Amino acid sequence: MITARAVAKSYLGVEVLHDVDLHVPAGSFALLTGPSGSGKTTLLNLLAALDAPDGGSIRVDDTEVTALRGRQRARHRARHGHVFQRSGLLAGLTLRENIEAAHLLAGHPVDLEWVDHLAERLGVRALLDVTASRVSGGQGQRAALIRSLAHRPPLLFADEPTASLDTASKHTIHEVLREVVANEGTTVLMVSHDAISLDYATDVTRLVDGGVESDAEATGEAESSRREAP
Repeated sequence: MITARAVAKSYLGVEVLHDVDLHVPAGSFALLTGPSGSGKTTLLNLLAALDAPDGGSIRVDDTEVTALRGRQRARHRARHGHVFQRSGLLAGLTLRENIEAAHLLAGHPVDLEWVDHLAERLGVRALLDVTASRVSGGQGQRAALIRSLAHRPPLLFADEPTASLDTASKHTIHEVLREVVANEGTTVLMVSHDAISLDYATDVTRLVDGGVESDAEATGEAESSRREAP
């Protein structure tokens, strides 16, 4: 699904990523983890075509993402789902309107029964007709996740989507993402610091100082994180 080779990125002369190789298989629940400042969000943004690398290759299926420009790049991004650390909801719209509006603008069909199903699973169905300004941050984040999945994207990019949620809600979101992978064939690539994520991911890549840690080191870190998790 995603193959990155020798990806590099710097900002204002500061190297953030160097020689990053990554493969995310289709139909996987893949996790990018590592300490703060290791380059996780930067890498996710490059893979999602939200930013461009300084060097290297990024392929999604048969598309060389680094070769896309302008409208081609925008159309490529619109096919996929994106959920960020902040919900980005419009305060004056209801949760349902927020979910539907983005896809109407992109020309995507929205399956209302699918939206209702996701809202039920995520515990916000009763809030769909409430304005975003009246819901909690965690409720808004769950609505943002529904928005990202409403068009059944082949690929979902998620940047710490559970950061503002309580433990029970974190498990629910991970369970929903696992179901979407298993039942819809969606590939999920998620950035997370949360040890809970390790219990759900099928593939784990750990970044350290802008590079990919070896498989053996990452496996040891994952086991350590699980032992330390409350």
